[in-house]
Amino acid sequence: MNGLVIDYEEGTIKLRCSVFIQGENYNWLGKIFPLTVIMQVINAETKGTLMGDLLDLKPCRSSHPHSGTREDPPE
Repeated sequence: MNGLVIDYEEGTIKLRCSVFIQGENYNWLGKIFPLTVIMQVINAETKGTLMGDLLDLKPCRSSHPHSGTREDPPE
């Protein structure tokens, strides 16, 4: 569900998370997908930075589309 996407032309590394939820897998996948989303955030903060340093790439970062960047991290 999670995978690194490296764009050597842009010099960036991204972490993507996606699944196809349908009637046959909804009961089990619908329950674990929120966990994979949280894991993506953790992986992006750790692996994205580490992999970027190793491969001389910059991690792609963006602000929340509506709330922007947090001034102070959550507790």
